[in-house]
Amino acid sequence: MVGGWFGKLAARWEPHQNSDGVIVFVDGCMKPQLELRHFAALVALAETGTIGKAARALGVAQSTLSETLLSLERTLKAPVLERHPGSSPRLTRAAERLLPHAHSILSAMERAQVEALTSHLRINVGATESLNTWVLPFVLGEFRRDYPAKDVQVSTDLCESLHRKLADGQLDLIFTMEASPSRAATKLPDDGAFRKSTIRSVPLVAIGGPGSPDELTDASALTIHLPDPGGALHDVVQRWASALSQRARILSAGTMDAVRHHLAAGDGISVLPHFVVAEHLRDGSLKALDTTVALPDLTVFAAASIDDALCEPIENLCGRVAGRLDALLACP
Repeated sequence: MVGGWFGKLAARWEPHQNSDGVIVFVDGCMKPQLELRHFAALVALAETGTIGKAARALGVAQSTLSETLLSLERTLKAPVLERHPGSSPRLTRAAERLLPHAHSILSAMERAQVEALTSHLRINVGATESLNTWVLPFVLGEFRRDYPAKDVQVSTDLCESLHRKLADGQLDLIFTMEASPSRAATKLPDDGAFRKSTIRSVPLVAIGGPGSPDELTDASALTIHLPDPGGALHDVVQRWASALSQRARILSAGTMDAVRHHLAAGDGISVLPHFVVAEHLRDGSLKALDTTVALPDLTVFAAASIDDALCEPIENLCGRVAGRLDALLACP
C-alpha cells in the first residue's frame, strides 16, 4: 500500500487517453480550462450535425475531434452529446447553453485577427485644420495610387492634442504648425521612438475685410480673431501684437471659416498662413495689411512613430505634403 507524501502526490494525477491512444496523466488538482478548440468543435458539431462532417469542416481527423469533445466533457463535468439509436447525436442542454458563448468568443477572435491585420494596412494621420483643408486632400489621391493597400485615416485637432495622441499611439503621423523646429522637437520624448522632420516654412499675413485700412500701426483698438485659443499661431500673434501695441484683444473664432466671416463683416483683423487666404486675397474678399512690425514664419512640422512597415509610405506622404506646400507658396 502506497502511503505518505508519495501516495498523496500520486493521488493528484488522473489517467486519460489522448487521441493517439496513449495513456497520459493529468494533474487532478488543476481546474480544467475551456479552450478555443472546444468552442470550435462545439460550433462545428452544431452546424454540421455529425462528428464526421464536423471533423471535415475543421480539417482534422475524426479521432482528434472525438478527443476534443471528450476533453470538453471533462472540463464541463457534463456530457456534450446525447446519442439515440437510429438518429444523429444531439447536443445536451449543457452544450446548448455553452453554444452562444462559443459563437461569441470565436467571432471576437476573428475580429481581433482582422483588426491586427488592418492596423498594419492603415495609417492614422492627424493634422491641423489648415493642413487638413488646403494640403492633405490634394495629395492623398496620388498617395493611394502608390500604396493601394494602405488606408489613410485622417483627423483634425489642435497641435498639443496631436502631439499627445502620437505619443499615446493613437496616431502614426502628425502634421502641425509650429513656431520653430526646435520648439516642436521638444514636444515629443527624445527616446528614439519618433521620427521628427521640418517640412516647410510658411509666411503669415495680417488680414482684414475689404474696408480695413491698408496699413496697421496700432492693434490696441482692434480685435484679433484666431482659429483656436492656443497653439503656436496664438503664441506668435500674441508676441507680434504686443510689439505692435501695448495691449491686444485676441479672441478664438473656433475655425478658419469663422475667422473669415468675422473679417468679411468688418469685425477686426486676423493673422493666418498666407496659403490659407491667398485665394481670398486675389478675389478681394479679404485684404492684406501692411504692418510696422514684421510677422515671423511658421514651420510645418511632421512627426511619426517609428514603424518599419510604415516608414516608406510615411516618407512618401511627407514628400507629397512638401510638394503641395511648394505649389501653394509659389502662388502670389
